[in-house]
Amino acid sequence: MSSLDRGSQLVEVLAAAGVPATVDPAAAVPPVVLVPPPARVYDLAVGFTATWTLVAIVSPPGGIGAWHDLDALVDAAAAALPVERAEPTAYQLAPDGPPHPAYLLTIREATGDATY
Repeated sequence: MSSLDRGSQLVEVLAAAGVPATVDPAAAVPPVVLVPPPARVYDLAVGFTATWTLVAIVSPPGGIGAWHDLDALVDAAAAALPVERAEPTAYQLAPDGPPHPAYLLTIREATGDATY
């Protein structure tokens, strides 16, 4: 399985829980959880540990409304996936676009398979 296939599986899990998600940054329309490729640590005899840093994004501007929407999106994602950490940030979807209120969601998993 490729990391893109696994990322697509994560999107399917989120979608089944009613959380909008995509692996395609060009298709990301807030509120959404963006699933980019994972970081890899080759710490296993076969395979590696993948660290996924998903991005939960809501529409700008910030403020109380965005904070509320972001809390709901992050909580729904964390209920669907084994999120270890959520860290606030800003995320720019387009090079000339505004920064969006966001959270970085960390998930770690051992692949146990050199093909992923």
